[in-house]
Amino acid sequence: MDIRHLRCFYYVADLGSVTRASSFLHVTQPAISRTIRALEDELGVPLFERNGRGVTLTEAGTQLFGRCQQIFQMVEDTRREVISFAGSVSGDVVLGVPPSLFAFTPGLLTRCRELHPHIHIRLLDGFNGYLQDWLLAGAVDLAVLNGRASDLRKYKATHLATDRLYVIGRHDDRSSRAPAVAREIAFHTLGDLPVILPTRMSALRKLIEEAAIDAGIQIRPLHELDSVAAIKELILRGEGVAILPLASIARELESGQLWAARLTRPEVQRELVVATSIDRPASKAVRAVQEVIVKDFRTIAEALDYSLGFL
Repeated sequence: MDIRHLRCFYYVADLGSVTRASSFLHVTQPAISRTIRALEDELGVPLFERNGRGVTLTEAGTQLFGRCQQIFQMVEDTRREVISFAGSVSGDVVLGVPPSLFAFTPGLLTRCRELHPHIHIRLLDGFNGYLQDWLLAGAVDLAVLNGRASDLRKYKATHLATDRLYVIGRHDDRSSRAPAVAREIAFHTLGDLPVILPTRMSALRKLIEEAAIDAGIQIRPLHELDSVAAIKELILRGEGVAILPLASIARELESGQLWAARLTRPEVQRELVVATSIDRPASKAVRAVQEVIVKDFRTIAEALDYSLGFL
């Protein structure tokens, strides 16, 4: 099959008529009609049902339409991979990150720009389940995920860090009733504190609830939010305490605005990895960005002496 014929078919199907496809592709309507007929003759099945309002896909046409999207993506991936071998590394990379890591992305983008000025990075944020789905669907090339590398069998995963959760509060906030001088806070004491949590869509929330069951308590959150920035703002206003990894509050911790006490009995921690889909070969540009992420995260973890975290 000729890729040009497939593109012609795709846009007729996508736009719903030969007329609109002709205008979009800047190809005459008779030429498009001949192309569609040639494709139908080659495959031996009708791809469209014609009516007065345009065209609709047959069952065979629907199947081919879905395949076209995969074929075009594969062609584009192949083009990017081959081009990447020409001189310096270049290309587009779509990176998926969990919300709490957005604080680190400006520095990451700067370092990538310094090392690989011809790589263009587009960032998407989402919860862990969404990031995994996006990787499999090809919506992102690379993602930071929650989970052990050995458990993520559908992905090529590289360990980044082990994140631990901390109770976070404001230094001069007396309403939280949590001891700001404590280095550790036992999980069972959280039942007496005004706790701000992420929503149940968050992998972090699931992790906290599993630990609460182990500790034999039920946490009734004062507020539930998806945004790490909003959670931090509520803490800074003295609304209560939150349960977050240190990576989420690095700047506020260094400035003395917030305190952090390690959550214990049980200690809550999880693995952080950077992953690509096992079904899609990573381009040279994707591999270059992945190397920067691995080095960057490990350098930060060593320099600040804490494990990185996520939402």
